[in-house]
Amino acid sequence: MTITFGTPAYFVIYTTRNQLRKQMRQIMKSIDQAEEKETVRLLVKGTSQQTIDDSIATLPFRGSLRVWLENNASSPCAIITFLPGLPHEVTVNTLQLEIIHKVSMIPGHDHRSIRNVGSCRYEVPGRRSKEGDAGLRCRTRVGDEWPNVMIEVGYSEPLRLLRFDAQWWLLNSGGRTRLVIIALVNQNPNSLHLETWEQVPNPNRRTRNSPPTVPFATNKIDVDSAGTVSPPLASLTIPYNVLFDAQHPSATDITFSTADLAGIATDIFADF
Repeated sequence: MTITFGTPAYFVIYTTRNQLRKQMRQIMKSIDQAEEKETVRLLVKGTSQQTIDDSIATLPFRGSLRVWLENNASSPCAIITFLPGLPHEVTVNTLQLEIIHKVSMIPGHDHRSIRNVGSCRYEVPGRRSKEGDAGLRCRTRVGDEWPNVMIEVGYSEPLRLLRFDAQWWLLNSGGRTRLVIIALVNQNPNSLHLETWEQVPNPNRRTRNSPPTVPFATNKIDVDSAGTVSPPLASLTIPYNVLFDAQHPSATDITFSTADLAGIATDIFADF
Protein backbone atom coordinates (compact mmCIF):
# COMPACT_ATOMS: atom_id res chain seq x y z
CA MET A 1 0.00 0.00 0.00
CA THR A 2 1.50 3.37 -1.03
CA ILE A 3 0.27 6.62 0.46
CA THR A 4 0.96 10.03 -1.03
CA PHE A 5 0.42 13.02 1.23
CA GLY A 6 1.20 16.62 0.39
CA THR A 7 3.68 17.03 -2.46
CA PRO A 8 4.16 14.30 -5.08
CA ALA A 9 7.68 13.75 -3.75
CA TYR A 10 6.38 12.43 -0.42
CA PHE A 11 5.66 8.70 -0.47
CA VAL A 12 5.26 6.27 2.42
CA ILE A 13 4.81 2.52 2.14
CA TYR A 14 2.31 0.95 4.53
CA THR A 15 1.66 -2.75 4.91
CA THR A 16 -1.12 -2.80 7.52
CA ARG A 17 -4.48 -1.13 8.00
CA ASN A 18 -3.44 0.06 11.45
CA GLN A 19 -0.63 2.08 9.88
CA LEU A 20 -3.13 3.68 7.53
CA ARG A 21 -5.45 4.51 10.45
CA LYS A 22 -2.54 6.05 12.34
CA GLN A 23 -1.65 8.26 9.38
CA MET A 24 -5.24 9.43 9.06
CA ARG A 25 -5.43 10.25 12.76
CA GLN A 26 -2.26 12.33 12.43
CA ILE A 27 -3.71 14.25 9.50
CA MET A 28 -6.93 14.99 11.39
CA LYS A 29 -4.94 16.09 14.42
CA SER A 30 -2.86 18.48 12.32
CA ILE A 31 -6.03 19.94 10.78
CA ASP A 32 -7.62 20.43 14.21
CA GLN A 33 -4.52 22.14 15.61
CA ALA A 34 -3.86 24.39 12.63
CA GLU A 35 -4.79 28.05 12.99
CA GLU A 36 -5.66 28.20 9.29
CA LYS A 37 -7.85 25.26 8.33
CA GLU A 38 -7.68 23.62 4.92
CA THR A 39 -8.98 20.61 3.04
CA VAL A 40 -6.41 17.80 2.75
CA ARG A 41 -6.51 15.00 0.18
CA LEU A 42 -4.66 11.72 0.68
CA LEU A 43 -3.86 9.44 -2.26
CA VAL A 44 -3.66 5.73 -1.44
CA LYS A 45 -2.37 3.35 -4.13
CA GLY A 46 -2.27 -0.40 -4.46
CA THR A 47 -5.15 -1.33 -2.18
CA SER A 48 -8.75 -2.43 -2.54
CA GLN A 49 -12.03 -0.71 -1.74
CA GLN A 50 -12.63 -3.23 1.03
CA THR A 51 -9.28 -2.43 2.64
CA ILE A 52 -10.03 1.29 2.60
CA ASP A 53 -13.52 0.79 4.00
CA ASP A 54 -12.27 -1.53 6.74
CA SER A 55 -9.48 0.91 7.64
CA ILE A 56 -11.78 3.85 8.26
CA ALA A 57 -15.04 2.18 9.34
CA THR A 58 -14.34 2.37 13.07
CA LEU A 59 -12.67 5.78 13.13
CA PRO A 60 -14.52 8.39 15.23
CA PHE A 61 -14.18 11.03 12.53
CA ARG A 62 -15.77 9.03 9.65
CA GLY A 63 -18.18 11.89 9.01
CA SER A 64 -15.21 14.17 8.28
CA LEU A 65 -14.01 11.99 5.40
CA ARG A 66 -15.04 11.60 1.77
CA VAL A 67 -13.73 8.72 -0.33
CA TRP A 68 -13.17 8.48 -4.09
CA LEU A 69 -12.23 4.99 -5.31
CA GLU A 70 -10.81 3.82 -8.63
CA ASN A 71 -11.44 0.08 -8.95
CA ASN A 72 -8.83 -0.63 -11.59
CA ALA A 73 -7.65 -4.23 -11.18
CA SER A 74 -4.08 -3.43 -12.21
CA SER A 75 -3.64 -0.28 -10.14
CA PRO A 76 -6.47 0.33 -7.63
CA CYS A 77 -6.30 3.61 -5.77
CA ALA A 78 -8.33 5.89 -3.52
CA ILE A 79 -8.40 9.59 -2.70
CA ILE A 80 -9.44 10.26 0.89
CA THR A 81 -10.51 13.85 1.51
CA PHE A 82 -10.20 15.22 5.05
CA LEU A 83 -12.68 18.02 5.73
CA PRO A 84 -11.82 20.94 8.04
CA GLY A 85 -14.87 20.73 10.28
CA LEU A 86 -17.06 23.77 10.87
CA PRO A 87 -16.25 25.92 7.79
CA HIS A 88 -16.97 23.01 5.49
CA GLU A 89 -20.14 21.82 7.21
CA VAL A 90 -21.58 25.34 7.55
CA THR A 91 -21.12 25.93 3.83
CA VAL A 92 -22.65 22.59 2.82
CA ASN A 93 -25.64 22.96 5.14
CA THR A 94 -26.29 26.58 4.19
CA LEU A 95 -26.35 25.85 0.46
CA GLN A 96 -28.61 22.81 0.67
CA LEU A 97 -31.05 24.49 3.06
CA GLU A 98 -31.27 27.54 0.79
CA ILE A 99 -32.09 25.32 -2.20
CA ILE A 100 -34.75 23.38 -0.26
CA HIS A 101 -36.27 26.67 0.92
CA LYS A 102 -36.48 28.00 -2.64
CA VAL A 103 -38.10 24.75 -3.82
CA SER A 104 -40.69 24.98 -1.03
CA MET A 105 -41.79 28.35 -2.44
CA ILE A 106 -42.75 26.87 -5.83
CA PRO A 107 -46.58 26.55 -5.99
CA GLY A 108 -47.65 22.99 -5.27
CA HIS A 109 -44.36 22.12 -3.56
CA ASP A 110 -43.02 22.09 -0.02
CA HIS A 111 -39.80 21.24 1.82
CA ARG A 112 -40.49 17.54 1.26
CA SER A 113 -40.52 17.86 -2.53
CA ILE A 114 -36.77 17.43 -2.67
CA ARG A 115 -34.64 15.32 -0.36
CA ASN A 116 -31.14 15.63 0.98
CA VAL A 117 -29.28 12.35 0.46
CA GLY A 118 -26.19 13.55 2.34
CA SER A 119 -22.76 12.18 1.48
CA CYS A 120 -23.86 8.75 0.25
CA ARG A 121 -21.46 6.74 -1.89
CA TYR A 122 -22.41 6.30 -5.54
CA GLU A 123 -20.85 3.57 -7.63
CA VAL A 124 -20.10 2.96 -11.28
CA PRO A 125 -20.08 -0.87 -11.31
CA GLY A 126 -16.63 -2.33 -11.77
CA ARG A 127 -14.99 1.05 -12.26
CA ARG A 128 -15.13 3.67 -9.55
CA SER A 129 -17.14 5.10 -6.70
CA LYS A 130 -17.37 8.47 -4.97
CA GLU A 131 -18.86 10.23 -1.97
CA GLY A 132 -20.02 13.81 -2.41
CA ASP A 133 -20.65 16.47 0.21
CA ALA A 134 -24.42 16.74 -0.25
CA GLY A 135 -26.84 15.44 -2.85
CA LEU A 136 -30.40 16.60 -3.51
CA ARG A 137 -32.94 14.57 -5.44
CA CYS A 138 -36.66 14.67 -6.15
CA ARG A 139 -39.05 12.38 -4.29
CA THR A 140 -39.68 10.20 -7.34
CA ARG A 141 -36.11 8.88 -7.10
CA VAL A 142 -35.64 6.15 -4.53
CA GLY A 143 -33.08 3.63 -3.36
CA ASP A 144 -29.60 4.15 -4.74
CA GLU A 145 -30.63 6.44 -7.59
CA TRP A 146 -28.28 9.33 -8.31
CA PRO A 147 -29.04 12.85 -7.02
CA ASN A 148 -30.44 15.50 -9.36
CA VAL A 149 -28.07 18.09 -7.91
CA MET A 150 -24.75 17.57 -6.17
CA ILE A 151 -22.92 20.06 -3.95
CA GLU A 152 -19.14 19.88 -3.52
CA VAL A 153 -17.41 22.22 -1.06
CA GLY A 154 -13.72 22.94 -0.65
CA TYR A 155 -11.92 24.97 1.97
CA SER A 156 -8.57 26.56 1.11
CA GLU A 157 -7.81 23.98 -1.57
CA PRO A 158 -7.03 24.20 -5.30
CA LEU A 159 -10.13 25.01 -7.34
CA ARG A 160 -9.09 22.48 -9.98
CA LEU A 161 -9.81 19.62 -7.55
CA LEU A 162 -13.40 20.76 -7.04
CA ARG A 163 -13.80 21.10 -10.80
CA PHE A 164 -12.58 17.54 -11.19
CA ASP A 165 -15.25 16.48 -8.67
CA ALA A 166 -17.94 18.29 -10.66
CA GLN A 167 -16.91 16.61 -13.89
CA TRP A 168 -16.91 13.20 -12.20
CA TRP A 169 -20.58 13.44 -11.23
CA LEU A 170 -21.66 14.62 -14.66
CA LEU A 171 -19.64 12.03 -16.57
CA ASN A 172 -20.41 9.00 -14.42
CA SER A 173 -24.08 9.40 -13.47
CA GLY A 174 -25.45 8.60 -16.91
CA GLY A 175 -27.14 11.98 -17.12
CA ARG A 176 -28.96 11.53 -13.83
CA THR A 177 -26.98 14.19 -11.97
CA ARG A 178 -27.81 17.24 -14.04
CA LEU A 179 -26.08 20.02 -12.16
CA VAL A 180 -23.17 20.29 -9.74
CA ILE A 181 -22.58 23.31 -7.53
CA ILE A 182 -19.03 23.75 -6.32
CA ALA A 183 -18.20 26.19 -3.55
CA LEU A 184 -14.70 27.21 -2.51
CA VAL A 185 -14.44 29.03 0.83
CA ASN A 186 -11.41 30.92 2.11
CA GLN A 187 -10.57 32.94 5.21
CA ASN A 188 -8.33 35.93 5.91
CA PRO A 189 -9.95 37.54 4.04
CA ASN A 190 -13.26 35.69 3.81
CA SER A 191 -14.40 34.84 0.29
CA LEU A 192 -16.83 32.50 -1.44
CA HIS A 193 -16.43 31.26 -5.00
CA LEU A 194 -19.39 29.46 -6.61
CA GLU A 195 -19.63 27.60 -9.90
CA THR A 196 -22.42 25.61 -11.53
CA TRP A 197 -21.42 22.74 -13.81
CA GLU A 198 -23.64 21.10 -16.40
CA GLN A 199 -23.38 18.98 -19.53
CA VAL A 200 -23.41 21.21 -22.63
CA PRO A 201 -23.14 20.46 -26.37
CA ASN A 202 -19.56 19.56 -27.27
CA PRO A 203 -18.15 22.55 -29.20
CA ASN A 204 -15.27 20.44 -30.55
CA ARG A 205 -17.22 17.43 -31.76
CA ARG A 206 -15.70 16.37 -35.08
CA THR A 207 -16.43 12.65 -35.29
CA ARG A 208 -19.21 10.27 -34.30
CA ASN A 209 -16.96 8.92 -31.57
CA SER A 210 -16.66 12.33 -29.93
CA PRO A 211 -19.03 12.77 -26.96
CA PRO A 212 -22.10 14.86 -27.86
CA THR A 213 -21.93 16.71 -24.55
CA VAL A 214 -19.15 17.70 -22.16
CA PRO A 215 -19.01 19.10 -18.60
CA PHE A 216 -18.78 22.88 -18.53
CA ALA A 217 -18.89 25.64 -15.92
CA THR A 218 -22.04 27.54 -16.88
CA ASN A 219 -21.79 30.12 -14.09
CA LYS A 220 -19.00 31.57 -11.94
CA ILE A 221 -19.65 33.92 -9.03
CA ASP A 222 -17.46 35.48 -6.35
CA VAL A 223 -18.51 37.08 -3.06
CA ASP A 224 -15.95 38.95 -0.97
CA SER A 225 -15.77 39.57 2.78
CA ALA A 226 -17.97 42.66 2.47
CA GLY A 227 -20.70 40.71 0.68
CA THR A 228 -19.95 42.28 -2.70
CA VAL A 229 -20.95 39.97 -5.54
CA SER A 230 -18.95 39.73 -8.76
CA PRO A 231 -19.87 40.06 -11.52
CA PRO A 232 -22.38 42.77 -10.50
CA LEU A 233 -26.03 41.70 -10.71
CA ALA A 234 -24.97 38.05 -10.89
CA SER A 235 -27.58 35.40 -10.11
CA LEU A 236 -27.63 31.61 -9.84
CA THR A 237 -30.51 29.72 -11.44
CA ILE A 238 -31.36 26.03 -11.10
CA PRO A 239 -33.91 25.00 -13.76
CA TYR A 240 -37.02 23.12 -12.67
CA ASN A 241 -36.23 20.24 -15.03
CA VAL A 242 -32.87 19.83 -13.29
CA LEU A 243 -34.48 19.49 -9.87
CA PHE A 244 -37.41 17.30 -10.96
CA ASP A 245 -37.95 14.45 -13.41
CA ALA A 246 -41.59 15.28 -14.20
CA GLN A 247 -43.16 18.55 -15.24
CA HIS A 248 -45.72 20.33 -13.06
CA PRO A 249 -48.41 22.91 -13.95
CA SER A 250 -46.60 25.41 -11.71
CA ALA A 251 -43.07 24.46 -12.80
CA THR A 252 -40.76 27.36 -11.98
CA ASP A 253 -37.00 27.64 -11.99
CA ILE A 254 -35.43 28.71 -8.70
CA THR A 255 -33.11 31.71 -8.75
CA PHE A 256 -30.74 33.15 -6.20
CA SER A 257 -30.50 36.89 -6.78
CA THR A 258 -27.46 39.05 -6.11
CA ALA A 259 -28.93 39.90 -2.70
CA ASP A 260 -29.56 36.20 -1.99
CA LEU A 261 -25.96 35.32 -2.82
CA ALA A 262 -24.60 38.11 -0.65
CA GLY A 263 -26.80 36.93 2.22
CA ILE A 264 -25.70 33.32 1.83
CA ALA A 265 -22.03 34.31 1.92
CA THR A 266 -22.56 36.58 4.93
CA ASP A 267 -24.29 33.75 6.81
CA ILE A 268 -21.40 31.40 6.04
CA PHE A 269 -18.73 33.91 7.07
CA ALA A 270 -20.54 34.63 10.37
CA ASP A 271 -19.74 31.12 11.62
CA PHE A 272 -16.02 31.22 10.90
